[in-house]
Amino acid sequence: MKFAFTDYTGGFFGSFNTGGASSGTWQDARLVGKLLVTFPSSTLGNYGGPNVTLDSSTGVISWSFGVTATGGANAGSPPDITIYFGGY
Repeated sequence: MKFAFTDYTGGFFGSFNTGGASSGTWQDARLVGKLLVTFPSSTLGNYGGPNVTLDSSTGVISWSFGVTATGGANAGSPPDITIYFGGY
């Protein structure tokens, strides 16, 4: 049997809306030097994601939706969702 212990603690920092855009950024100085944890409120339509990354040196979150429509389907507008985020 193996046990793992860590001294990492994380926290919920806030949220932001994508506003129906296909990509964007959000900055929070509390994320500098942290690892990112995100929870989208939902994914809708023919869009995958959101794909979310963090530049931990600046605290900038970048997000984008990837279109997954095939066979001539129109994916329509990206969904307007809330991305909840935190770090540890």
